[in-house]
Amino acid sequence: MAFTIRMVANDDASAKIRRVSGAMDGASKSASRLSRDFKALVGAYAGIQGFRALVGGMRSVTGAFLVQESAEKRLAAAMRERNVFTAESFEYQKKYAASLQTMSSYGDEEILVVQRLLTQYGLYGGAVDQATKATLELATAKGMDLKAAADLLGKSVTSSTNAMSRYGISIEGAVGTTERLDTALAGINEKFGGSAAADVETYAGQLKQMTMMWGDLQEAIGGKVVPAINAAT
Repeated sequence: MAFTIRMVANDDASAKIRRVSGAMDGASKSASRLSRDFKALVGAYAGIQGFRALVGGMRSVTGAFLVQESAEKRLAAAMRERNVFTAESFEYQKKYAASLQTMSSYGDEEILVVQRLLTQYGLYGGAVDQATKATLELATAKGMDLKAAADLLGKSVTSSTNAMSRYGISIEGAVGTTERLDTALAGINEKFGGSAAADVETYAGQLKQMTMMWGDLQEAIGGKVVPAINAAT
């Protein structure tokens, strides 16, 4: 009787061990499947995030290029409207805007807008160059929007109202004359000359220069990407 009990007990223990072992094997297999599924999920997520990053990067470079392209085209249109457009003068204006970027906290795409506005006010050639630089000085010194500063100068030179008198700048000469422009530029340079260059020397100015350099790189890449996209569509 005792032998039979021991055998039953042993059989029960063995059965329990087998059940526990089977459960552990099942749990191990389930854990393995979960691990594989988790790795696949992580891989898919990483792929999605990588794709989103790629799309975001494409938007950045194409966006930077399109802003620059728009500014250049609008300047060219203004020059044509005023009958002062030539391929050489247009290229010069673009290079001049790029040179002013290196000595101010304004990007060349912003400076191109100033050149366009001043051209629309009737300025051309060297007058646009001088007025553009003076606009940067005024805007920097007074913390003004660059377009607003260009409008202020343009209106003061081409109308009988001196909108810059509030900044202590007096203007002389008939409306739209070289004399009126010269006195306006002289007044700005006397009071605010060197403001743009000084701003670049600040920590904030140096950071802005780095940001603009990165923007130029994005524009260059976008200039390659956009034609490729257009060709593929």
